Amino acid sequence: MSDTNTIEKSPVIRVSIDTKQVFCPPKDAELWSQHPRVYIDMTDKAEVNCPYCGNIFTKK
Repeated sequence: MSDTNTIEKSPVIRVSIDTKQVFCPPKDAELWSQHPRVYIDMTDKAEVNCPYCGNIFTKK
């Protein structure tokens, strides 16, 4: 019996504490799952989410 209520979590990508901008998809993303590259501002933020795929970028 399979669980149809399984929720997939977006991966958490840890970045350096002094990071001011990140891009998604990351370099190691598989080709089938890529979306247009977006740059996300992290100035004054400890955590941001990608608007396309939901990846979570968090400062160490």
